[in-house]
Amino acid sequence: MTKSNFEEIFFKKYGVDLSSLTKLDLFGDLVESIQPGVFPTSLTSLNLRDNEITTIKPGSFPTSLTYLNLCCNRISSIQHGSFPTTSLTYLNLRCNKIPSIQVESFPTTSLTILDLGGNKISSIQPGSFPTSLTELDVCRNKISSIQPGSFPTSLTYLNLRCNYISSIQPESFPTSLTYLDLCENDMSSIQLGSFPTTSLTYLHLGSNNISPTQPGMFPTSLTYLHLCDNDISSIQPGSFPTSLTYLDLCCNEISSIQPGSFPTISLMDLDLSYNDISSIQPGTFPTTTSLTVLDLSFNKISSIQYGIFPTTSLTKLNLCNNKITSIPFTLLKFTTLLLTIINNAFPRQPANEPGAFPTLKEIGIINVLNLEK
Repeated sequence: MTKSNFEEIFFKKYGVDLSSLTKLDLFGDLVESIQPGVFPTSLTSLNLRDNEITTIKPGSFPTSLTYLNLCCNRISSIQHGSFPTTSLTYLNLRCNKIPSIQVESFPTTSLTILDLGGNKISSIQPGSFPTSLTELDVCRNKISSIQPGSFPTSLTYLNLRCNYISSIQPESFPTSLTYLDLCENDMSSIQLGSFPTTSLTYLHLGSNNISPTQPGMFPTSLTYLHLCDNDISSIQPGSFPTSLTYLDLCCNEISSIQPGSFPTISLMDLDLSYNDISSIQPGTFPTTTSLTVLDLSFNKISSIQYGIFPTTSLTKLNLCNNKITSIPFTLLKFTTLLLTIINNAFPRQPANEPGAFPTLKEIGIINVLNLEK
C-alpha cells in the first residue's frame, strides 16, 4: 500500500480529511504491504488485524503511534527499527509466523504490552524484550526452555501457556512478576526456587505432568494456584503456602489426603474433583479453617464420618458421583450449606444411622436425585 492509493481508497470509503486522523481501523482490508510514509503523522491508534502483511519495513509507522494491532497477518520476521521507539505502548503480533525474536526488535523505552501468542518462536534470548514491558503473552509457541534473564525486570504478567517447556531453572522469572501461566507444557517436576518468592500471586500449572509436591515448592506470596490435570498422587503436608485462597487439584491421581495437607488460615476454595480419594481422615479439613467451597465430586468416597467438614465456614459442598451410602445428620441440617450429592449409593430407605436423611424442609438446599435402589 502506497500513500497515494491509501489516500484514494480512504477518501472513497470514509470521505474525511487524513491530516488530523488519530484512529484508523483497516481490519480485514486485504492489505499486503506497507510503504513508509503511508500513514498520517497524527495517527495514534492503528488496527491492521486480519490482513496479508508479510514484512514490516523500518519507518512504516508514524512516531505518534501508541496502539498497533497486527494480529492474524503473515509476518515472518521483525527487523530492527520496524516500530516507533518512543511512543508505542501496545503491540499485538498474535497469530503470525514469527520464528524468533532478536535483541532490540521492539521499542526499548515505551512499550508496556506485547502479544506474541500463536507464533513459531522456539527460544528467547536474554535481552530480547524492552525494559519497559509489564505484560507479555507468548502462549502457543514452540518454546522448550527458558534461560535466566530472558524477561525484563519490569514484567508483572507473563503467559507461557501451550508451549513445550519441560523444566524451569531457578531465577528464570523476574521478581516483579505477579501473574504466571505455564498451563499445557511438559513439566514433570518443580525445582525449589523456580518462582519469584515475594510478588507472585497467580500461578497456573494445569495440564502438565507434575507428580510430586514438597514443602517450599511454591512461593509464599501465592493466592491462586492451579494444578489441575497433572499426575499428583499424594500431597506432603506443608506443600502449599499459607497465603493461598484458591487451590485447584482436580483431575489428578490423589488417593488419600493427610491431615495438614492444606493451609488452614486463608484457603477459601478447594477443588479435589476427579481424583481417586476413597476416604477422608478426621482433621483433614480443620474446623477452624476459612474454607467456604469444597468440591469432592467424582471420587471414590464410600462414607462420611461425623465432623470431617468445617460446617462453621463451608457454604458449598459437592459430593456428587461418589459411592456414599449415608450422610451424617449434622451435615444435612446445616441450613446455610449448598450440598450436592447426586449419583451416589444412597438406599431408598433411611440408612441405619439415625437421622441420616432428615426431612427436606430442614435442609437449606439439597439435591438427592438419582438415588440407587
